[in-house]
Amino acid sequence: MSCFRWNSLFVVCIAIIGVVMLPMNVYSQSQPRQKNNTLSYSIWSPLTELEIATLNQVSKAKSGDADALLMLYLMASGDSRHFSDLRRHQKTIERFINANKSVINEEKSEWRKGYLLHKAMHEYFFLGGNSRKNAGKGYYFEQSQLSEIFYSKRFNCVSSALLYTVLARKFNLDVEAVLLPSHVFVQLNLSDGKKIEIETTSISGYDWVHDKDFYEKEDLSWFNQRGLTPSTYQDYQNREIVSPFQLGVQNMYNQHTFEERMRRDDRFRMAELLTSLDKSNIKAHKHRLNFYNDEFVRLKNSKDFRSLNQMYERISAYLQSLVRFASQDKELANILAWVDSQRAYTLLEDGKLQNAVGLAKKVLNELRNKSQAISDADKIKNNVYVTLNKAAKKLVDNGEFESALKIFGDNPTDCLKSDDCTVIRYLYSRWTSSYWNQKQWTKAIAKYQEFLKLESEGEAAEMFKRNMQGAHINWANTYYETGDWQQVKRILTQCVNADNNADKCRSHLTELQERHRLD
Repeated sequence: MSCFRWNSLFVVCIAIIGVVMLPMNVYSQSQPRQKNNTLSYSIWSPLTELEIATLNQVSKAKSGDADALLMLYLMASGDSRHFSDLRRHQKTIERFINANKSVINEEKSEWRKGYLLHKAMHEYFFLGGNSRKNAGKGYYFEQSQLSEIFYSKRFNCVSSALLYTVLARKFNLDVEAVLLPSHVFVQLNLSDGKKIEIETTSISGYDWVHDKDFYEKEDLSWFNQRGLTPSTYQDYQNREIVSPFQLGVQNMYNQHTFEERMRRDDRFRMAELLTSLDKSNIKAHKHRLNFYNDEFVRLKNSKDFRSLNQMYERISAYLQSLVRFASQDKELANILAWVDSQRAYTLLEDGKLQNAVGLAKKVLNELRNKSQAISDADKIKNNVYVTLNKAAKKLVDNGEFESALKIFGDNPTDCLKSDDCTVIRYLYSRWTSSYWNQKQWTKAIAKYQEFLKLESEGEAAEMFKRNMQGAHINWANTYYETGDWQQVKRILTQCVNADNNADKCRSHLTELQERHRLD
C-alpha cells in the first residue's frame, strides 16, 4: 500500500554577497517578523504559547503520554497553533472516549480492545466510516495532517496512524509506527509479545498479516493509476519501527509541508521545529539552513540588518551544534561556511565591524585548513573578501590606515588576488596621499615601496611607481633649493635604484651631475 510522500527537504541555494544574488526560493508572502518569543530556543520563527508548551512536554511525548503526543501531532500539522485549537480537538476526542470507553474497557483481551478502538475510530472520525458501503470514502492521498481529520474527516495512512496512536495511548495500549518507503501503519504490542499490525486506512485493516502472499496478491491498479510505486514485501522486510514520538517528528515533512500546500513562513517554522526535535537528521538540518539563506536574501534586500543580526544571534547555539556533523558531511560543512560568510557581512552592516572582521578571518582560516572539504571554497572566500574589503574601506575613510591593513594580517596578497577585494590599492593610495599632502616624502616613499612588494605589476603598480618617482623628485627639490647637491644626488640615485624605469629621476640625476660635476 502506498499513501504518502516524504518532503525532499533540501535544495542548495546560496546567496553571493558581492556581485549577484543567487536565491532559488525567495517568497513575497513572507510576513513582517513579529516580536519573537523563542528566547529559550535556538529558533528564529515566532512560536505560539502552545508550541512552546509542546516543546516543554517533549519528555512526556517520548514516554507515550497521550495528551503530549496530541500536542506534538497538532504542532506537526502546522495549522493548530493555539490553546483554543487544542481544547477544541481535545473535546472531540473526549466525546469519542466517553462514547466508547465502557465497551472497550470491559474487554479483557488487548487484541479485542485494539480491534474495537480501530473500528470505532473509523465509524466516528472518518467520512463514510460508519457505513460498509462508503468505507474509505474519506481517504485522500495528500491528507497527512491530524488536525484536518477533525475538520473534514479526510485522512491518509499517516494522519490515520497519528489519530489511532493518540486514541490507543488514551486506553494505555502499547503502539508503535511502522514506516515503509511510501506507507505507514501501526503496530500494537500485546503483553504476551504478539505484534498486531493495523492498516489504519481501512476499517477491515486490523491484524492484517503482511507476508509475501499479502504483497503478491495486492491489487496494484489503485497505485498504477496515480503513478505511485506500491510497497513490496522487500520494503516490509526492511521496515523501520519508530516510537509514537518519532512518528510525530517525521510528520513534519509529510505531504502537507510541501511548498504547494504550506506557506513559506509555516514551512520555515516546521523546519526549525523538526531539527530541534530530531537533532541527528542531517538532511533536515540542510533544509533548515536553506531557509536561513532565504531570510538573508530577503532582509539584505530590504537592508534590515538589525533583524538579520538578531536572527543570527538567536540561532547561534544551533549553528554551533552543527559543527560536530560538518566533519562527517562535506555538503553540510560547505553550507555552514556560506552561512558564516553571510553572518560576517551582516555584522558589518549592523555596525559591528570588529566582530565582522573576526568572524570573516575565522572563515578564511577554516577555508585554508579545509579547502578540500569545502566545495565552494573559492566563492565563499570571495564573499568573505567583500566583507573585509568593506570593513577596511570604512577604516581607511576614517584615516585608520594601520588598523585597515591589520585586517588582512601578514598576507594581504590574497586580497589582491580577489576581484572583490580592491581595498589594498585604495588603502595604500590614501595612505601615501596623506603623507604626500603633509610633504612627508620619506614616509610616502616607504609606503609606495611597501605596496610594490605586494604587487609589482599591473596598472596600479605602474601608477604607484610614477607617484613614487614624483615623491623622490619632490623630496630632492627640498635639498635642491638649499644647494645640498649631494643629498639631491643621493635621493635621485635611490629613486633610480628603486625603479629602473624612473626616467625622470635618471634625467634629473644626469643633469645634476653634468651641471655640478658630482662624483
